[in-house]
Amino acid sequence: VDGVFAFDQDFRYTGWNPKMESITGWHRSDIIGKSAFRLFPDLEQSGEDSYFAAALSGNTVVSEGRSATNVITTEIFFIDTYYAPLRSGSGEIIGGLGIVRDITRRRALEKKLSEYTKDLEEKVAERTKELEDRLWQETQNKAQDEALLSSIGEGVIATDERGNVTFINGQ
Repeated sequence: VDGVFAFDQDFRYTGWNPKMESITGWHRSDIIGKSAFRLFPDLEQSGEDSYFAAALSGNTVVSEGRSATNVITTEIFFIDTYYAPLRSGSGEIIGGLGIVRDITRRRALEKKLSEYTKDLEEKVAERTKELEDRLWQETQNKAQDEALLSSIGEGVIATDERGNVTFINGQ
């Protein structure tokens, strides 16, 4: 369940669902009728006020990855907030609606995935280097063996373990 809040043309809260209470620690009775920017001055400082204004202008916008703090637990969490205009039956914009999604867990998983990916990429790079070094060494050894076998004055035929011919010198 997402947190949902509504606000009027003066940015006063008109709606605050129970999930908003659990996310923020603020009770509905402490919020309704109060100015969003007086209760939460950081909304203006962080530029979040522009999303409120965009909704009142008729736009649907998203604020992504904003950090917030629960006032009771002091836990810091991350949210995406989707803003949209709230319209009357006749289509007139009478306020705005915000839908808040707690993305803290998703963000932590994305960070862990990024760390695993980086670790895996480092391991692949190390292993690739090892294999390239081994291939280079085997190529050098084969070239040295062929040079030695070619220098022998007698005819030489080399085979692998299955009897397949792998080398014949020019003699």
